[in-house]
Amino acid sequence: MKGVYGPKTLIEAKRLSLIPPNEAYTFFENHKDENIIYQLSEILLENDNELINLAIARFSKNADVLKTLFNKTSDEAIRCALLSNIEFPFGVLGIINDKHTDLINVLENGTGAEVAALVSNPSIKGETLALIFRREGWARHLDDERWFLCCTLALDNPNLCSEYKSSAPLGYHDGYFEFLHNNAIKEAWNLFLKAPLTSRWAINLSHQFSANHIVRYHVTDTSFYGKVLTRWISDDPENDYSFQNLRTYIASIAPHDKSTNNWFSDHQDKDIRIGYYYTFSTSDTDDLDRYYMKDGDDFITAAISNENLFINETIRDRLRKLVDKNCKITGYYDDLDIFDITYERVTSKNPHILSDWLLRETEYSKPMSIGLSKDQHEELKKRLDELEERLLEKLSKRKGFFG
Repeated sequence: MKGVYGPKTLIEAKRLSLIPPNEAYTFFENHKDENIIYQLSEILLENDNELINLAIARFSKNADVLKTLFNKTSDEAIRCALLSNIEFPFGVLGIINDKHTDLINVLENGTGAEVAALVSNPSIKGETLALIFRREGWARHLDDERWFLCCTLALDNPNLCSEYKSSAPLGYHDGYFEFLHNNAIKEAWNLFLKAPLTSRWAINLSHQFSANHIVRYHVTDTSFYGKVLTRWISDDPENDYSFQNLRTYIASIAPHDKSTNNWFSDHQDKDIRIGYYYTFSTSDTDDLDRYYMKDGDDFITAAISNENLFINETIRDRLRKLVDKNCKITGYYDDLDIFDITYERVTSKNPHILSDWLLRETEYSKPMSIGLSKDQHEELKKRLDELEERLLEKLSKRKGFFG
């Protein structure tokens, strides 16, 4: 593995071997994108210093060195750093097969931290990621408990959280890689069709899909969502609450268009309708009236957190009137504060929709054209923090999105 090095590389390697290891680590971190690190990794690996090995594991792009270090170390932290390194040799195009016994062993027997580092590495993508969710290929020998762990951790993989983006024009091959990317997201969603119907699976799937915002882009086939949503129903009180939350979340994140809006909003399952209320958008105030007539306070609870309803002034004003009406009925006036929190959050990101009353209330003296000034941002943030702190205890007593 050792190659022929120039004088600059040899001198720097000698210096790094003589200074305190923490300083050598800092050098690697500060120069991680420079070519010299590639060769320094080969030279300094022979020193077998733990801190320098950690620096190599985290910052080197030398695949041969990374693989050598992985095979020789038993240190969990260093192994995690190696498995997190996007340059680690996962096979051609990140495809892991039966030849990669070391990586299969991590998947089947590694610590939770090692598995997390492996399956969330951005270099693990496409079919390799999909195989975990299908429990096939390199994941085919996982038992139920291990499959649960691997699926839960694999849902943290950043490739599942966005649409396909090509790093370079690849012609026909680019279309194939986009297919593999989308298929991994599809297989992640298919977990809702094949995962065991337990509260633990429901809670973990809800949390991971929610936290990572894993969306089936452009998929508006209601037959798929119908199969998923009717599957997660239980007469067992122990499972019922977590299943309700899961159905609500799926309905909220499913792509909505003209062909699906009525399907979700008129669904006989109230939990599904509530999920829809959290994310739908409309330009028709009659929709708000109709949903409020159907689900009352439950509609309000969801709608006042739906930022889509705060962009259009007509829709926002109608929602505000419904909130006020509902507060008088329920006696729960904090919904008005939650409305204000959402409004201020939206306007802080989209200052062009600020209304006259908010401008007067915050005493802005200068007209806004491009965005908020630093002082205006600080004022909005201060008010938002105060409202959220005041409502925290009260909101904890009500059932929110996931309890």
